[in-house]
Amino acid sequence: MHFGAAARIVRGLKYRGWTQLARFMAIRMLPALHRVADSPHPILVPVPLAPARRRERGFNQAELLADALSEFTGWEVADVLCRVRGGPSQARLGRRQRERRAAGAYAIDPGAAEGLVSYTLMGTDGAECEPEMSALAAVVVDDVITTGSTAGACAVALEAAGLECLGAVSFARTAPVLEVG
Repeated sequence: MHFGAAARIVRGLKYRGWTQLARFMAIRMLPALHRVADSPHPILVPVPLAPARRRERGFNQAELLADALSEFTGWEVADVLCRVRGGPSQARLGRRQRERRAAGAYAIDPGAAEGLVSYTLMGTDGAECEPEMSALAAVVVDDVITTGSTAGACAVALEAAGLECLGAVSFARTAPVLEVG
């Protein structure tokens, strides 16, 4: 898909509220999702919006994409991250500014994270055994990855809570910024 078309689709979802585009976008994200997710049933974790931005839009585009991906894969969506530090849009920021803004901006929402511990019964003879705790595998979902700062900060928060972050998927990735230095 041509970059201009992808940008128009992202803007249509994010800024015009064309939420029906989420399914179209998710279909195109599936190959990347399956490349990233080598675990049998990872959870899909949408990048959270700042509360003010969510109120302004009325939805979180990453959540819509995660829901659509869940519809196609059967994998659970776990809206377990929260934005602990907001700020203005990052659309016009450079790599270093994005990295500074994203660092520490996300955390596990304690109320939403209940029940994320999975248990695996150990034993090959079929006998009842004690469950052994195992970490859940997670994939971060967003509409666009620009520098990777947001996805990286989300992965840090997930891993700090004991989840294994397999990676991140998005509908679009912007061209890397060349920094001459």
